[in-house]
Amino acid sequence: MDYETISTNEKTNYRTLLNLRGALFSTTTIILICWYLNFLWRRRKLYISSWSTPGPLAFPFVGNLYLFHGGIEALLGMFSKLAMTYPDLFRMWMGPHLVYYISKPEFIQRILCNNLDKANWVYEYMSYIAGDGLLVLPLNSWKKHKKAIMPSFGQQTLNSFVETFNDKAEILFDQLQKHVGKMDTDLHEKLFSFNVDIVCETLMGVEVNLQTTASELGKKLNRIFEIANIKIFSMWYHIDIFWKLSPLCREADYLKNLVKTNFVLSVSTTIFDKISRCRENSGRADGTQPTQDEFKMKLPFLDCMIYKSDLTQNEIEDEVHTFMGAVSFFIILQEKVYKEVMEICGPNRRISPSDLNKLKYTERVIKETLRIFPSVPLMVRNIDTELKLGAHTLPKGASAIFSIRFIHMDPKYWPDPYKFDPDRFLPENMDKRHSCSYIPFSYGPRNCIGGRFAMMVLLTTLANLIRKFRFFSGYKTIEEIDVIPTVVIKLKYGNKVRLELR
Repeated sequence: MDYETISTNEKTNYRTLLNLRGALFSTTTIILICWYLNFLWRRRKLYISSWSTPGPLAFPFVGNLYLFHGGIEALLGMFSKLAMTYPDLFRMWMGPHLVYYISKPEFIQRILCNNLDKANWVYEYMSYIAGDGLLVLPLNSWKKHKKAIMPSFGQQTLNSFVETFNDKAEILFDQLQKHVGKMDTDLHEKLFSFNVDIVCETLMGVEVNLQTTASELGKKLNRIFEIANIKIFSMWYHIDIFWKLSPLCREADYLKNLVKTNFVLSVSTTIFDKISRCRENSGRADGTQPTQDEFKMKLPFLDCMIYKSDLTQNEIEDEVHTFMGAVSFFIILQEKVYKEVMEICGPNRRISPSDLNKLKYTERVIKETLRIFPSVPLMVRNIDTELKLGAHTLPKGASAIFSIRFIHMDPKYWPDPYKFDPDRFLPENMDKRHSCSYIPFSYGPRNCIGGRFAMMVLLTTLANLIRKFRFFSGYKTIEEIDVIPTVVIKLKYGNKVRLELR
């Protein structure tokens, strides 16, 4: 075979290969176009509905995610800016997801009372962090879990926890004494450990004593929460393969495994051993059954799920992981609180459940703090049936999102919102406001199940600490305090607290 013949064959084969590549490319392009057109057609109601609602300019594929290029620190500021431009309600596209931002309390009330399913695209990553507990469950599973858990949060059970609150507050006092006189102390890690100790001992029946051990668990969890927010508000990370190949995914996996290895695994092992022994013995770990009085009065959250529900062990484990989260809070103390606590509780007596109901001003101080610094920055709900809100119709399949802090700082409902004024929560002032203008623990059937528990912890802790310390802040005004909206709100530059013994 001569050279010329070989060369001609090679040219023919090359042309054939090019034709095949061209045909493959054309076929692939046609398939993708058909898929995209079908995707648009199936979602036509979302697009048509969105046209009639005001909102910022959205681009194909990215939607309005380009507005959030400043990262999570700029998140609340951007939502507030848009809410002032488009009052009450506006629409956004978060990649392929149609989202309505709601800032009118009347609209929020209707959504929270009628749309109980949480948006999967937001809470999917939360389930990766916290397990499929009550926080993130789909509606049908949530009803089953809530029924099992509710008895643990009855008032008699909560009253029985106050002794534990006192015990842990005394340990916290010992830890804080080490920081007396120091400038700009950040109490976050101390308060985190305090909260974990309380949650584990009261709700799980397990002592972990995190306050007395060296731990940076809070910092690691905060970083995981930051990564969760970055994932939610970054278009590319909504695509699984891009997320799994990203450095942030590897960092989140590393931190989660570190937390699990150093803390959660040891605590969970104790808890889950208890579950297994109780399941095997059809009663307590020692083989006995709780009495009717115990069921009525002091049955912890974990025991209640074991004895009084048909939840599987995996479902119980998910609820345990969910309740292990921190409840971050920032307390502004005043001499008026000290005076009230001293009058009701005295200088040294342990706080009792009956005291908590009498600490009216102290409770108002805590409520005002939660108004300015709510623990959760944002809430999201699925719109599972078409919903009419004023002149706007929200289609099934969309999501509703609202910023709790924006609502709490809206001057329409809170005149001079940056002024710290506990008397906003006097009964006569509360009656003038819509019930959804203040929602630190959410609202409606799917509100925070531990709201009263959290308030009792805060009251007991504040009453104990105010009798022993004076608190001073490095911040001169509330406007100076920058917050970062991770899964829970945290202060950008820490608490900046200085402690003095009374």
